Amino acid sequence: MGLYNLLHILLFPKLLELIRQIPHPDSRVVDLACGSGIYALLVAAAYPETQVLGIDLQSVRIAAANEAARRLKLCNASFQCGDVLAEDLPRADMFLIADLLLYLPFDKQAQLLNRVRCQVRRPGNLIIKDHDMSSAWKVRFLELEENLGRHLRKAMGTEIDQGYSGKGLFLKTAGDRRDELVNFGMRVDVLRVDRDSVLPHIAFFCQTQK
Repeated sequence: MGLYNLLHILLFPKLLELIRQIPHPDSRVVDLACGSGIYALLVAAAYPETQVLGIDLQSVRIAAANEAARRLKLCNASFQCGDVLAEDLPRADMFLIADLLLYLPFDKQAQLLNRVRCQVRRPGNLIIKDHDMSSAWKVRFLELEENLGRHLRKAMGTEIDQGYSGKGLFLKTAGDRRDELVNFGMRVDVLRVDRDSVLPHIAFFCQTQK
């Protein structure tokens, strides 16, 4: 298991506190830019009655996620290729966006969040795992990690098109992100998930108004 996936699992208990607030047991959860499906698979395993769909730009990652779901016998999890910035989004009771927004220019971030808001059922939830630019040294560590990972993958011959990444990082403070989400008409709670991490992780639990 890679260090990156291990970090996700270590953070997951804190995010699970938010995901437990799924509107109802048979909800539909959509994970945007799901990667290899680590969060979607964990949600599917924790909530067997919930239908979980992961969408990602990279077919290699989608194939890995579907294979993992098959091996884990998670019949409630499925994964498909798609560009969440360009294609229509499905309706869902909960959307999950983890580690995506920092790779998108600010105008693209706003467009995606507005489209998600329109596709969340009422009442419904949006969970965002993002990065807070308030801590300068943690942001610097994040930048170093991104550059190191890119060089290592290239040296090992495992570099694949990173989809939305590769154009720099686009970060906001936790306060600015919260204000943006509130302006979209959502009720927002902020959860610090970086207390024991060198990376500036932060999560937002957003609820649409009835």
